[in-house]
Amino acid sequence: MMSYSFFQIIAKTEWNTMGLMQGWGDSPLTEEGIRGAQAIRDALKTIPFAAAYTSSSQRAIDTARIIMEYHKNMPLETDEDLREIYFGKWEGLKYRQLAIEFPEEHRNLMLHADKYIPENSGGETYPAMLTRMERALKRIATKHKGSFVLIVSHGLHFSKLALLQNTIICF
Repeated sequence: MMSYSFFQIIAKTEWNTMGLMQGWGDSPLTEEGIRGAQAIRDALKTIPFAAAYTSSSQRAIDTARIIMEYHKNMPLETDEDLREIYFGKWEGLKYRQLAIEFPEEHRNLMLHADKYIPENSGGETYPAMLTRMERALKRIATKHKGSFVLIVSHGLHFSKLALLQNTIICF
């Protein structure tokens, strides 16, 4: 039986607008981010979700709560495995600064995941992040077969959704 998952990338945060690396670091949603989450909320208000999952980051929880405003009785579960990739010492630093100081590592992080080795940041590798994500998504799909599930997580996760099978993905 197919499961139907609706994935939402976390709304825009203050760190996004400042050009800062944001993995496990947290930053409040901007007004634009809140409006974006409200638009998604309105678009999904008639979907009969069985459950909602989010990463444990506050920005993900805040985005999920906004989207869930028309689904008052739906449980929200946080899952550490849905967290963004960990950028280590690079958390909160400017993208531009890192591109200048560590051009190859930064370029690989942004463009060539298969070549990214976090030597200078002490961060997480893509394979480690993908293993976490895949573990969470399999757990959720198994628990909610045949149901609609809302998953609010991070951009890098959604760029790797080819790992999923028998799932309809909506953005």
